[in-house]
Parts: sequence; structure tokens; C-alpha cells
Amino acid sequence: MRLSDAFAEDGHNLELVVTVFNINYSKNSELLQKCHDLKCYSIFVDHVHTEVAAGSTLHQTIASAIKYCKEHDLLADYFAKMNMARIPHQSGIGDSKA
Repeated sequence: MRLSDAFAEDGHNLELVVTVFNINYSKNSELLQKCHDLKCYSIFVDHVHTEVAAGSTLHQTIASAIKYCKEHDLLADYFAKMNMARIPHQSGIGDSKA
């Protein structure tokens, strides 16, 4: 992927080329198998996406995903260090029904 692809004009002085990796959770992902923390984050995000798709509110889903991760020792150190009650407010995430 090239940054210049996002612009119509030519004559760039600087070109940025990046490699994009899909970090969506998959048991067959070689990348996720090599990086435990990334795999844990991917599982957390997958849990959130699944519950939101099932109709849960984002606030409920985040709380549930955090509980799930703690129970399965995923990102446990991270969640232990954070004040999780403030996460939805700090990130701009809120229940749209509130």
C-alpha cells in the first residue's frame, strides 16, 4: 500500500510504503500464533464484535469482553493495571442509548 495512492496529484517528494497485516482473530493466523499479546488483543476485539453483532450495547460488550479476557488469562496484566471503569469514557466510547 502506498500513501500516494490516496492522492490524485503526481510529483511527490516523499513516498511511504507500508505492509498491512490482518490481525482479525483466526486460529490459523501465523502472525497471531507468533505474537501472544497481539493474539490476545485480537480475541478481545473479536469478542466485542461478536457481542455487538448479537445486539449488546457497546458498554455492556466491553465489560463482558474484559471479564472474558480476565477469566481466560488474556491481557490480564494490562487489565489489572488499568482503571477499566474509565476506559469507555476515555476512548470516547459510550452507550448510544444513554
